[in-house]
Amino acid sequence: MNAMLPTGAGAVLRRIIDGSTLVSAPGVYDALSARLAAQEGFEAVYASGGSVVRSLGLPDLGLADLSELAARYAQIVAAVAVPVIADGETGFGNELNTNRAVRALEAAGVAGFHIEDQVFPKRCGGYAGVQLIEAEMMAAKLAAALAARKRPETVIIARTDAKEVEGLKSAIARALRYVQAGADMIFVEGLHTASEYEEAGRAIAAPKLLNTAPPGMVLPLPPDRLAALGYRIAIYPADLQCAAIAAMRSCLQTIKQEGHANPAKIRLASLQERDELVDLASWQSIGQG
Repeated sequence: MNAMLPTGAGAVLRRIIDGSTLVSAPGVYDALSARLAAQEGFEAVYASGGSVVRSLGLPDLGLADLSELAARYAQIVAAVAVPVIADGETGFGNELNTNRAVRALEAAGVAGFHIEDQVFPKRCGGYAGVQLIEAEMMAAKLAAALAARKRPETVIIARTDAKEVEGLKSAIARALRYVQAGADMIFVEGLHTASEYEEAGRAIAAPKLLNTAPPGMVLPLPPDRLAALGYRIAIYPADLQCAAIAAMRSCLQTIKQEGHANPAKIRLASLQERDELVDLASWQSIGQG
């Protein structure tokens, strides 16, 4: 097969966050999109909870449960040989739920995951109406996550959504509390301007993950500057799915108007390219030796 369940993926991810460069991790939502990203040479992929739930035809309002997400993450992990960073939502409840979530995420094989300080059920960080739990409650959930972790190389990332609710200074204060609680990496959601990236980068000494959302956004600082500020991973949660939606809609409209997916208008992968992506030849060779 093209990829095997990666061994030591957490160690690979730790080398990335302990390094000195910014690594891009495109947001994937199934095995096929993950394999495309890996084939294009990305060193890691981000299993976006928001994209997964939208692939179920649902909005990102905390509607996918742990079992649904963990099952999809396991499929993604099995499809690629690069580290998979997963969206652990809020841990799906309190400390007890977080403990169980960590066990499920590690069983799925992810190299790392983030949990966030929103109330449960959560909503997309870009939506209005985000509500937060107290920082000490989040610290308790991080303690539960650390206690539940069976593989010490698994990277636990603390995400705070406080910037859009309480302001950047509060978000930084929360991030520092989460570092104190033992988080391996920090994810401050909602950074947009160069000054915000600079301020958060200087204030938080821990390795940091950044969100490039919305799709197509050009980061306000060059990668080398972000790396110097301690940003190690840049995720692109929605870009791949939004590109797929646009491409599929264009194809469907062309079929409806012209009776076929006109290759003069629509970029279509060949059947050979499709079959190579899913390792058809390797599967066909089984039992023929």
